Amino acid sequence: MRDLEIRGAGNLLGAEQHGQIETVGYDLYMKLLNEAIIEEKGETVKQKVECAISLNIDAYIPEKYIRSAAQRIDAYKKIASIGCEADVSDVRDELIDRYGTTPTQTEALLKVSLLRAIGGEYGFTKIEYRNDSLLYYTQNFDMSVWSSIMNEHRGQIFFSAGSTPYVTYKLGRGADKCEEALGLLKKYIQLSDEKG
Repeated sequence: MRDLEIRGAGNLLGAEQHGQIETVGYDLYMKLLNEAIIEEKGETVKQKVECAISLNIDAYIPEKYIRSAAQRIDAYKKIASIGCEADVSDVRDELIDRYGTTPTQTEALLKVSLLRAIGGEYGFTKIEYRNDSLLYYTQNFDMSVWSSIMNEHRGQIFFSAGSTPYVTYKLGRGADKCEEALGLLKKYIQLSDEKG
């Protein structure tokens, strides 16, 4: 893939493609190419929602950890491309191999990227921290799934109706915001998948 990025795509799929990567950028080009391949196969391209994460935590790559700005940007790109937990492990392993143990801020960034990816995949538009609670906003509000979760977490989860409905999850004292946000999201996904 790196060779493809450096040399250009050449003649893939029959139409002249050389030079297109420079015009739209490698990541966008690969996304568009993958979507075109899926459409050629007659499959539907699943539209992902952009999920904003606002947890009021330090989530970044410290300059002391990766001193080169170019290498830091490359690491940010890899972290931004995380789509599942296996990707988190792969990126973490690569960072550890190259730069040593990942700092707390970088671990938080890995979790935030995973939250953004899987949240978007399941229709969440925003997950934010406010007043000792996590707020989950979604396009597809499935009350039956949330009701099951509310039964398990009595007194911790509340539904707020309105023009933009959301779920509030009250955190305990000293709770890790990222871990709690991921835990509840995974529970939602599990129940949603079981429901079919």
